[in-house]
Amino acid sequence: MPLLSLLLWLALSALPLRVQAAPTHSSPAPARQESAPSQATPVQTLAEPIRIGVLATRGPALARAQWQPLLRWLAQRVPGHRFVLHPLGLDELAEAVAREHLDFVITNPGQSVSLARQYPLAWLATLKSPAGGDNLAIGAALVVPAQAPYRHWRDLEGQAVAAVSENAFGGYLAYRFEADEQGVRLEHFFSTVQFTGFPLDRLIERLAAGEVAAAIVPVCQLERMEREGKVAREAFRVLDDQAPAGFGCQSSTRLYPNWSFAKTERASPALALAVTRALYDLPADSEAAIAADSAGWTVPTSELAIDRLLKALDRHPLQGPWWQAAWHWLRQHQQWGWGTLALVLLLGGHHLLL
Repeated sequence: MPLLSLLLWLALSALPLRVQAAPTHSSPAPARQESAPSQATPVQTLAEPIRIGVLATRGPALARAQWQPLLRWLAQRVPGHRFVLHPLGLDELAEAVAREHLDFVITNPGQSVSLARQYPLAWLATLKSPAGGDNLAIGAALVVPAQAPYRHWRDLEGQAVAAVSENAFGGYLAYRFEADEQGVRLEHFFSTVQFTGFPLDRLIERLAAGEVAAAIVPVCQLERMEREGKVAREAFRVLDDQAPAGFGCQSSTRLYPNWSFAKTERASPALALAVTRALYDLPADSEAAIAADSAGWTVPTSELAIDRLLKALDRHPLQGPWWQAAWHWLRQHQQWGWGTLALVLLLGGHHLLL
């Protein structure tokens, strides 16, 4: 019996040791659970792209060739961001800004004023002209075939003319303003104004085919197509050239500020500051500047001259129809309105009595 009791005591005393030892066999399981999250960790997602909308006056392909080098420069100078170019037409670019689909915008002065007066845009920089670095480089040129008998724009009275759009700045409005300054309405002066839309090359092609007598194109459009070999040199000429000496292109109108770079509300102030610094640091002889036919970027230029032009042509976005202005005047001068109404009623009553 003493021996049996001793064996029973030894068995009971060894039981807790087995219970305590059991967790040691299952200890690798927590280690596997800790390593599982590292295996299931997803690949780090790319940052949302920075969308830059640009007015594609000559079509998407040429717009990419012209502006993609600038995006590569921005990617180098503003690391950690992916810049994506969106070439768009006039109406498409305005709609993209209205829908807040873009972070930055590159466009001509006419649309820059139109957009800035309707949407909260902040203009960061203005493109410099390669001719002396001046930022006055936008206007219109009236182009005719070299062998045409026309020597002055008034010689084209009653002829058919092609233009980009009735809302295009360099492609129509700049020239229409010059004509209005001389008391001439282009829609009555020419037999017809055919609006061809983008791309701009279509204007010269239609002129070369003899479909129109002249074409209103943005300044330097003819010279670019000559450099690209798309038209023969000396095949066309510009009427009434008034470009300053050394400008490098012919212009039938005065010149206005160059294209501008703006931020929308989607872009943060910190990102806009970094992008602006990168634009100002762009060398004049860099690939991005040459591709954009520029000498780099400079501080934003006043757009007062463009505001006045659009207002004179009743194209300013802040202008309303005439009846709204008349109603506003009546609300401010109600005594004159009631007095005029009473006078009309008295005269009418007097006429009936007679």
